[in-house]
Amino acid sequence: MLGGLYALGRGVDVDLKLAAYWFEKAAKQGHPRAQYFLGGAYALGHGVPQDDRQAVYWYQKAAAQNDPIAQTDLAECYQRGWGVARDLPKAIYWYTQAANQNDTKAQMRMGLYYMCGQRLEVGLEKDCTDGDRIWRNRDDKNDPLALSWFLKAANLGDPTGQFMASMMYAAGRGALRNATESLRWARASAEKGYKGGMEMLGAAYEQGALGLPKDPKMAAYWYDKAKAAEKIEPGDISDVGVKMQKTTN
Repeated sequence: MLGGLYALGRGVDVDLKLAAYWFEKAAKQGHPRAQYFLGGAYALGHGVPQDDRQAVYWYQKAAAQNDPIAQTDLAECYQRGWGVARDLPKAIYWYTQAANQNDTKAQMRMGLYYMCGQRLEVGLEKDCTDGDRIWRNRDDKNDPLALSWFLKAANLGDPTGQFMASMMYAAGRGALRNATESLRWARASAEKGYKGGMEMLGAAYEQGALGLPKDPKMAAYWYDKAKAAEKIEPGDISDVGVKMQKTTN
């Protein structure tokens, strides 16, 4: 796609205006991925004036053609009220459509939706990234659904899904406590460089948990790797697990 070459600077100088120009050409011819990229250009103000309404318009076009990434971003617009009125049912509809096409971001949002007691409307950044609040307001009847979505993402190689699956098994949420499965997913997440997974492995070695022997050297190894990893920012899902972990030890 010519627009992509200009957006990424592949064989040409980066030129976001030309990228948007060619994305629009293809988008108007009905190309779903071009429609998605054009929506993203409007969302970010890359090569065109920033315009959330236009972003939603083009996301809708691409989502209607079953582009899973567009469906996920459209769902987030409905969730957060970006360029459109907030609408939880529409957000869940589009997250579900994308999740069923193996979009791991959408699968994670669905897992958090059920984990947080179907309170997506309050905003993940305000509620579902607060591990202590999740624990206090747990909704056990929906935990199996939450775990099922985390596992879908985990099995597709998503380290965030792997980490959350590990936490769910460790806490006995959505399934019986299972140290073997918890360790498997924590290790998978950690080996992909995910901070929460590395911290969980460090804690397991420190405490002799999840079937591992106490090993101060291995605990220090994983804690050091976690410290060297990217700092957890507010809203990072690994912060959920770190806080939850404190409540389950």
